[in-house]
Amino acid sequence: IPNGVSIINKGQIKNLPRPPWEKFIPKGSNILLFFRRFHRKKGIKELLDSWKIFSEKNTKSNWWLVFIGYGNDINPKEIIKKNNLRNCITLDAVFNNKLKASSYLNSEAFILPSFSEGLPMAVLEAMSFSKATFITKECNLNNAFDKKAAIEIPINKYDLANTLEEYLINNNDELNNFGQNAFKFVKQNYSWEK
Repeated sequence: IPNGVSIINKGQIKNLPRPPWEKFIPKGSNILLFFRRFHRKKGIKELLDSWKIFSEKNTKSNWWLVFIGYGNDINPKEIIKKNNLRNCITLDAVFNNKLKASSYLNSEAFILPSFSEGLPMAVLEAMSFSKATFITKECNLNNAFDKKAAIEIPINKYDLANTLEEYLINNNDELNNFGQNAFKFVKQNYSWEK
């Protein structure tokens, strides 16, 4: 295993903090999580451009795009404010295992529209929490697409907005299937317990 994750029994997780977005987002909202370093190669600008298209077209959607991360190569908070994006926030992260676990457990899906990755641990972690993952080919987990364990996304803002609409609005039920497949995929291929 080149990189791996520990498979956590979600029933054994205790004393987790509330999700960091709880004070800012209406209760019952669905969360699409970006949990990474804020860098241009992570496709943040393109994701925000596509979210603008998606959220303006789907004004009644209860989906929120939540950025949790660190770094100053690109500032999603500035882009969100400048473009007056709705249902989208950025939170500074104090990375620790309990915050990560709470964030993954309390989100519905994970996204990483990266231009370049080695093997993205955040994607493997999200999969280990049975989350549907939206990733590019450049995340180097192409075998996950074959197993229906990840949703392949384009980097083009219009195509990405359409893909988000296809799954978040039109096929929301499919996200559970992708999440279950993601868990099996990561357990079989990237688990330290293997």
